[in-house]
Amino acid sequence: PATRGRVLRAMLRPQAFRDAIVIGTDMKGKERYLKVSGRPFFDGNGRLKGYRGTAADVTDQRSAEQERHDLEARFYEAQKLEAMGTLASGVAHDFNNILAIIMGHAELLGDDVPVEGHAAESLHEIIKAGRRAVTLIDQILAYSRKSEADFAAFDLARMTTEIAGMIRAVLPKSIAVNIDLPRGIETVVSGNATQLHQVLMNLCVNARDAMAGRDGTLTLRLEVIDIDGGCSDGLNRQRGATSGERIRRASSDPNGSHHLWIGVLEQGPHVRLTVIDTGTGMDMATLSRIFDPFFTTKEVGEGTGLGLAATEGIVVNHRGALKVESRPGVGTQFDVILPLAQSGVASEPLAMAAATEIFSGTALVVDDEPGVAAVMKQILQRHGLTVTVLTDPIEALRLIDERPKRFDLLLTDHTMPGLTGLALTRTVRNAYPGLPVILCSGRLDPEIADAGLKAGAVAVLGKPVAGPNLIGAVAAALAGKASGPAGSQADWGAHI
Repeated sequence: PATRGRVLRAMLRPQAFRDAIVIGTDMKGKERYLKVSGRPFFDGNGRLKGYRGTAADVTDQRSAEQERHDLEARFYEAQKLEAMGTLASGVAHDFNNILAIIMGHAELLGDDVPVEGHAAESLHEIIKAGRRAVTLIDQILAYSRKSEADFAAFDLARMTTEIAGMIRAVLPKSIAVNIDLPRGIETVVSGNATQLHQVLMNLCVNARDAMAGRDGTLTLRLEVIDIDGGCSDGLNRQRGATSGERIRRASSDPNGSHHLWIGVLEQGPHVRLTVIDTGTGMDMATLSRIFDPFFTTKEVGEGTGLGLAATEGIVVNHRGALKVESRPGVGTQFDVILPLAQSGVASEPLAMAAATEIFSGTALVVDDEPGVAAVMKQILQRHGLTVTVLTDPIEALRLIDERPKRFDLLLTDHTMPGLTGLALTRTVRNAYPGLPVILCSGRLDPEIADAGLKAGAVAVLGKPVAGPNLIGAVAAALAGKASGPAGSQADWGAHI
């Protein structure tokens, strides 16, 4: 090191030196850091006899300083990511409004052009691309959502099927996708669908990156297993832990495969979701660190190292476990093991209305984005409603107060200047409980959905709202049927 060179140069000249760091080893061969200071002394003839000074072992101090430096770096990185998440959330709202206009008009045009022909094909491609854009936004927003919604029962097989279709659309042609899902077997788990969606997407993206630049196969498999005191499936025996204990264990076998267990396993029936790739695989040094925050093997700018760290946190929060098996040059297998829901009943999606259903009555649409409001007006008018559009929520509240029975339905955006859609919903429902309200949001998360339902909304929809979802919510609202939490959550996932 340069500090050691400074000491050597001072001795050769000779000169005094102060607070230089010298690296050496102790009697056990362990590296030590010494802070040394010295000055030469001479005999009566002016010849150098040696150096006098001090040396202090500062190894522990340097370790503490390095740890502090690493923590500061992680803190600044976390702040940067938090700022990016806030930015993504704000951009998503505006971008979803743009998508709502594009997809809304595309659906309206779809009703006016012949089913067969180039125009219909083009409209289909526009809508399909729009849905892919919505999917990408939802994945970005998954990293910026901080709140945890109440767990609900949902079918993991259905979610896996949906994600498999999305993954096929973004994987290169060189990667084949195999899907192995059980038939006639309940795979209902209790959890946060958005978070578990993020887990599976993270694993699929990692698998894609592991096979970059080569032919490969991505396999998604789902099966039901049982964890009990008898070490069924070899799980408890392999991990060397009792049921319910928090585990983190790494091991290797004679075949060159490396294993890592992390999480919690309770006794009882579980669902095992497996993601297998035929990529480069990992050695034990890499495998043992893949769940560490900010650890990544990707180049600078290609990854944050947070995907698998978030995956671990989500799975553990669901009282589940992760098992990873990897072999360099062969590939990697991730197992996500989650307890089956006790009820075994999944939430039902929001009922859809027929595309040709005609209503009667009047509706008030409130959205600060004129283009979005105009699209919703056209859709509702085509289904028989008389529609009034306002871009100012305060003006909308004044209009309702003047003639409370003028409208049969209120549809409002959430994020608006002056008065949020949530506040508007709460005010209207408290003052006029007979007026049903549908709340829409361009950055819908479980917290907003839950708050909207508690405020009295009969449905909470995520933008861009697909036409059938909107008409289904309108049909339920006009019929006086509240969709409930399951309906709203299903819809803001179903518009993908």
